Formats: sequence, structure tokens, C-alpha cells
Amino acid sequence: PFYRVTVKALIFDDQRRLLVAKNHKGYYEIPGGGWEYGEDYQTCLTREIQEELDVEVDSISMPVCFWGRAHHRWGYHMLRIACVVRLKSHDFTPGDGIIAAQFMNREEFMQIDLTTYEGNVQQQADTIWNEDVLNQAHTAKKEL
Repeated sequence: PFYRVTVKALIFDDQRRLLVAKNHKGYYEIPGGGWEYGEDYQTCLTREIQEELDVEVDSISMPVCFWGRAHHRWGYHMLRIACVVRLKSHDFTPGDGIIAAQFMNREEFMQIDLTTYEGNVQQQADTIWNEDVLNQAHTAKKEL
């Protein structure tokens, strides 16, 4: 089958809460978006974060988790690749379909409905809140 690949940003604050966005349809999603032809994943995430949150990226890790979703509306499957992203600021200005962004702890994250846009991402909670991933969120730095 054909897959649409998206790259998602795991952005944490100092309290180890994950940034989750709400789109214009009222659904929750993890910031990020479609990996366009000719881009590397860092360029994709940098572009998407700028479009959705109007903030600059400081660093991007190697991918830390993957999940898939059959997206019947468009007739193809989705493959999501997630990387830890550090931002230069947490002063967001939502845009490009995003109306709000907030940090959530693991318990809050598990209570929201992400299935419409993100599929089974909540099954990745152990990986997302893994100590190695959280350490990357506060120490790893990669030149863009």
C-alpha cells in the first residue's frame, strides 16, 4: 500500500509535559506534518513547527518512535515518525490550522481523543515518556 509519511515533534517543557496542539476542527494532534519530496526530516519539522507554532527550532533528535494509521478518508495509510524537538522559545502563535497548543502530562495525554488525526499514538506513551527520550529533550542538541 501507499503510505503518506509525516514527521511529528515531541516537544517537552521542564516539567516533562508533552506539547499537544488542537486543530481548527477541535481535534488534538502532535505538532508536525507531511514530509515533502526533497526534504530531510529535520527540514520538514523545522518548516512545520514554523507554520503551526511560529517558533524557531533549536534542535532535532534522530527519530525515536514510529506508528501507523489506516486513513480511510484519503484511501491510504499514514506512517508517523516522531523526533524530540527543542524550541528556542515556548512563546507560541498558533497558525496553519492550529488554534491552540498546550503541554500535557502523561495522564492528561492518555485521556484526550487523538484517534482522528494521530491513530494509535497513545500506544507509544511508554516510548514517548521513556527516560532516554526525556533526557534527549533536555540535553541533546543537533545542528540544523
